[in-house]
Amino acid sequence: MPADVALGVRHHTGWAVMVAIGGDARRPVLVDRQRLNLMGSDLPREAYHVAANLPAADGKRLVAEASAAAVLAAGREVSRVKAELKARGHSLIAVGIAADVRKLPPLERILHVHTLRHSAEGEMFRAAIADACTDLELEVIHTSPKDIKRLATTELSISEAALDDLLAQMGREAGPPWQQDHRQATVAAMLALASVGADPVRRGVGR
Repeated sequence: MPADVALGVRHHTGWAVMVAIGGDARRPVLVDRQRLNLMGSDLPREAYHVAANLPAADGKRLVAEASAAAVLAAGREVSRVKAELKARGHSLIAVGIAADVRKLPPLERILHVHTLRHSAEGEMFRAAIADACTDLELEVIHTSPKDIKRLATTELSISEAALDDLLAQMGREAGPPWQQDHRQATVAAMLALASVGADPVRRGVGR
């Protein structure tokens, strides 16, 4: 099994799909896959939606508490995965996150617009994963889910058909579940592995 491993993450509100791969970034070996819990507290999953119905000071405090709890939960999960990989002889070297990095308006504006509340909740958990990985001194690579396949074909010098075949084969070998989240997380991990591995295609993809 490969020594150096990269994680790929596709997050949702309060949880994420994680895939670990190693070896050649163009023909990786699936090392592990898990569902990560990004909550780890009794705070509401959709903190911004709840905060919108609270007095301003209480809403602000809830969002701050939820953001801090998400970072702690993400840190625990990534640390756990890193330790599990180390026990199996792997070294975690990078993390690829299949997510857009969103620039959000002030909290007051977010709480008054429903679509912004959804965006803010997604951004909170993305940032929690990225911050936790940075705290663990891991290279973090962001790639937009909408562009991830196109970017992979360019950066990895692989055709879209070959990439689809590779992902399908990995899914057959892994067995269910192997959904779009797993495929996007795998491609994110491939880009991260290529970026910081021994034979990188390009460093700093999508950061």
